[in-house]
Amino acid sequence: MKALSKHHVNIQEMEQEFQIIECAKKDIDAFKPLYNKYYSEIKASVENTLYAKYAIKNDDLTKDITASIFESALRNIHKYNVVKGTPFKSWLYRIMQNEIAEYIRNVTIREKHFKNIEYNLPKYDEIASLNTLSSSQERKLNYLMKYLHKLEIQDQQLIHYRFFQDYSYKQIAQIMGLTENSLRTRMTRLLKKIQAYVENKGA
Repeated sequence: MKALSKHHVNIQEMEQEFQIIECAKKDIDAFKPLYNKYYSEIKASVENTLYAKYAIKNDDLTKDITASIFESALRNIHKYNVVKGTPFKSWLYRIMQNEIAEYIRNVTIREKHFKNIEYNLPKYDEIASLNTLSSSQERKLNYLMKYLHKLEIQDQQLIHYRFFQDYSYKQIAQIMGLTENSLRTRMTRLLKKIQAYVENKGA
């Protein structure tokens, strides 16, 4: 007898789910039965995948990614095609793999930027000369690093390209798909935020 996959559902169950999905496309409250049905299973799969593939065991992270999976499913429920007959569970698992891959990709980007920042930060006058602390350079860099870890990916990229790759604003604009003026304005605001943060911490 052929073993059933973890995604197997019987025809009657699929038909019931299809009805719920069609309702959820019109009323988000109708999505709740699907959430309740699959939450524990998807959460366990996220936890197992993170541990098996990346040696990560973090319940808060598992919950965050699981929440993102269902948010993505609800946001894209209109794309789910009942006619194709793909089990909803299989669709959720595909979303799960995408969400985990996106998380790992972002972590890798952050780690790369943080290492570059940590190594190169003392070399660049535009940041190092903010004059944000009257204490030692070590304490200044410590506060700066803490703030840089909080930045959005796009701001990390801007810092990285401008200071660590020595790119011009014109080059960065081409890479990031933004205008030179918007990048200059963003950098000015960003440097002011860094200065205010470090001054506040050093007060």
